[in-house]
Amino acid sequence: MLAGCGFQPVYGDAGISQESWIESLRGAEVEVPQTAIGWQVGRFIRDRQGGGISTPHRLVITLEQAREDLLVQRDSNVIRSSVRLTGDYRLFNADTVLASGSALVSAAYNRQRNGFVNEVALRNAEERAARELAGRIWRELTLASIP
Repeated sequence: MLAGCGFQPVYGDAGISQESWIESLRGAEVEVPQTAIGWQVGRFIRDRQGGGISTPHRLVITLEQAREDLLVQRDSNVIRSSVRLTGDYRLFNADTVLASGSALVSAAYNRQRNGFVNEVALRNAEERAARELAGRIWRELTLASIP
């Protein structure tokens, strides 16, 4: 009855259904930095995508990584550190930005006097941060479909 008068409901469909939004996410091409941690974030996002059909959408993720010391002993020996990973993301359809945002995660690890042990602990913390960041980005993008 009100279809021809230009009435638009405040709480209603914004023109794209949740199903089509999720399908566009599943088929989006993922672009991440060409670094080890970028590769991990991209892999975890692609795992969440599953096997969607190809769409013209692109998910572009930029990453910023920082390490910080959390616990330092009196003799200046660092015994606990943290990896902080920030990911800015934009979902494009051609040149139009459909959704964008930022996510921040942190993963702590213990440090020893052995350099090899520290390297293994650092890589493990980076992998945990990459997995958590991919999960947060995916959650935020799927929640963007809810009107």
